[in-house]
Parts: sequence; structure tokens; C-alpha cells
Amino acid sequence: MTKELNLSVQGMKCSGCETSLTQALLTLAGISQVTASAKDQLVSIQYETETAPLALLEAAITNAGFTVTK
Repeated sequence: MTKELNLSVQGMKCSGCETSLTQALLTLAGISQVTASAKDQLVSIQYETETAPLALLEAAITNAGFTVTK
């Protein structure tokens, strides 16, 4: 099932950060679209829930050097 998820992400400061985060997430299987906003400190992800569980998404964000805030 395809789902859209919006996460608050701390640490993005510029368009380069947006690009880094977007590329990190798009390398994962099951991700169809990513939009990151440094201004809003948000990332929007369209993904297949069976292929890309939330824990995997959060780990990719953390590994890219950013922090998911709840």
C-alpha cells in the first residue's frame, strides 16, 4: 500500500541539505517521491509500507546526518 508521510526533521539548513536527504531516502526500495524543505524542517515521503517501514525511513534520515523529531 502506498502511503504519504510527513516528518519533522531537524538539521536541514540549505538546499544542499534538502538534496542530501532526498537522495538518501530515494536510494531505499519502495520510495516513490521525496520532498524536503529546510525552511519548514519537514520531509514528505511517498512510499510502499510493505517495502519501506517507518523504522527504515527514520534510520536513513539519521544516517544522512539529520534528526527526526516527534
